[in-house]
Amino acid sequence: PAALQVATEHGLSVDSVYKKQWEHSNVTEESIQDFLAKVSDRHWVIEECCSRLPRSREGARVLSKYGIERCSAALADSSELDDTEQIAFIEKCSEVLRRRMDWLEIYDLIYPGDTLDPARLKWFCESDNTQVARLLALEEECHALFVLLKRYRDELAPTWLEILDCIPETCRPRQYEQLLPSFHEDGGVGDKNDTEGLVAVEEAVAWYVRRGKQIEGRTGLVDNALELLELGEQRLRTTASMPALSELRADLSHLYMLVYECGMEDLTLETWHAKTLMNRLCCFTDKSTTATFVSNLRDRAGPYLAALGSAKGEALLHDYLADIASSRLDWCAEVFKGSTIAEPLYTFATSNPTGSAGREWKRVVPARYVSWAPGPPDNVQGQINDDVLLVEFEQDLPVREQVVLWAGSAAGSRAQVVVVICNNDKELQAVLTLHDPSPNGAKEGGDTKGTAVDKVDTEILGPRPKVPVCAVAVEVLAGHTRARVCRHRVLHDPVTMVDVALRCVYACLTVDDMTAKAMGDIYCTLPKRDSSLLVKEADAKRYEELQDRADRFDKHLIAIEILQKYKLHKPLAFFES
Repeated sequence: PAALQVATEHGLSVDSVYKKQWEHSNVTEESIQDFLAKVSDRHWVIEECCSRLPRSREGARVLSKYGIERCSAALADSSELDDTEQIAFIEKCSEVLRRRMDWLEIYDLIYPGDTLDPARLKWFCESDNTQVARLLALEEECHALFVLLKRYRDELAPTWLEILDCIPETCRPRQYEQLLPSFHEDGGVGDKNDTEGLVAVEEAVAWYVRRGKQIEGRTGLVDNALELLELGEQRLRTTASMPALSELRADLSHLYMLVYECGMEDLTLETWHAKTLMNRLCCFTDKSTTATFVSNLRDRAGPYLAALGSAKGEALLHDYLADIASSRLDWCAEVFKGSTIAEPLYTFATSNPTGSAGREWKRVVPARYVSWAPGPPDNVQGQINDDVLLVEFEQDLPVREQVVLWAGSAAGSRAQVVVVICNNDKELQAVLTLHDPSPNGAKEGGDTKGTAVDKVDTEILGPRPKVPVCAVAVEVLAGHTRARVCRHRVLHDPVTMVDVALRCVYACLTVDDMTAKAMGDIYCTLPKRDSSLLVKEADAKRYEELQDRADRFDKHLIAIEILQKYKLHKPLAFFES
């Protein structure tokens, strides 16, 4: 007040006084009205509104708003402006302040609270939106990047894939799932606040493949690369085939198994691609023992063999068994023990993989495929209710009506198999036969593994799922996110079993006590000479020929036992020749 009085008494400008008072005050609506609004130097006032950034968001907001009002008033009365240079200055300041107001709104959505980082806000305002998006991606500010996408979708769309490339490869893809390209064939452009239709599906597929390879190649984080490819398959829902995406996801899935479960930490996608099919299969059983060989072959190598296709995968497996029989016939004997009819043909299990740990399958139980749906695959595994659709058996609803509901659920998903979760074996049998369980029927809890399934009358059956359906009696563990249904018996066909057994025993060139015992064990597991066991009638003649050879194998075993008494060791091939 004293300074203002002196200035007034001596006819001096009071602007310098108000300027000093403004500079030493916090930015509030009161300080703007008490000091800044009373400065007559319009150019200085507008420039101050642009240059000063308080640490309070509310202060920045009221100052920017006041600056916009002063700019609008000046431009509305252009007669007071001396030249075009002043007009250009005010228009530029107005643009700066309006962009700041936009960014203050975005800042509120990104960072809760009232504190403000003036330098960061200034950089946001002075940079173009693509630059800001790249920085946010680099800093793994995924939520902030999503907010920016919602605000400036059309502007960011042309460079969106390049922006995603800026996210560090070490960042888990689940963190930025909502930023990944998506496409739904029946959804058109879709929600403007999402990435639906942001890029063409062909571009999206190419990006997922390229980025997945980059992540694995630059960091060795197979789990991150696989997670990205799995999200890509989930988000790109189209009837068009995506072989490049599917093939790479399969390769990364196998690599994941080898790196995290088999301990082959030095194996890379590049070295995996350089290996022959046989060498790839050997990787899955590399560190096996007699006790673990069968489970490694089934659980670890199973998905790889299934991915090759039924014929190619089985041929490779048979060649592999015949190949290792020369040195590890005891391992082969374990395979045949685990392939007898006493073992379940298929099993179901779930897991909850966390971090980069391997997938440990829990509560493995027998699974029964139904005859009234498409034929079963050898191995299916993936996300629950995505690749593997779980449905619960409803006790109060007729089973045939449930089938229609299951068909609808499967039609609206990308599921490869429907798994019906039953409470007991009576419900499981109802799914297989499509006969509603009777309260006064058979005792619950009985073993249905060997029960004959009644022939299902599909003529009166309504819509059925277009994917395989199996039933299990199990309670799914809470928190589990992945499931699998796989063939439990490594060798499941009688013809194949006898054929491969003979190949293995006659390929073994060493004869000692261990191999002699293994040969005996293998012979004991061979199926009987019963053509009713055959799936295909056309195999009957070949099966008879193989059984004749199996009879000779029995005689050769007796001959080996006799020779061993005289310390003479001859391989089985000696008797064949």
